[in-house]
Amino acid sequence: MNILDYYKDSGEPIKCLHCESENIKNKVRSVDCGYISESEVNCGDCNKIIGYWGYGFYDPEFMMDAIKNAPLTNNQGDEYEMRLMQKPNTF
Repeated sequence: MNILDYYKDSGEPIKCLHCESENIKNKVRSVDCGYISESEVNCGDCNKIIGYWGYGFYDPEFMMDAIKNAPLTNNQGDEYEMRLMQKPNTF
């Protein structure tokens, strides 16, 4: 498994980690002054939460959890986690 198959560098989900579906749905969770400020990202097929967007950025915690829990090979998770930590303010 390569985490980049599931998440963009920004943390935006590409497909579901649980069922591999690319049917991504957003549920608005907060609106400020008429603009969406927070939304939950769900799989449209299995309905699991696979991301969260708020105030212009995706929550990196979902991607970091995926890296920690995924059966990755060749240190892909460690290398990608290091890359994420070296990019200040990307989320």
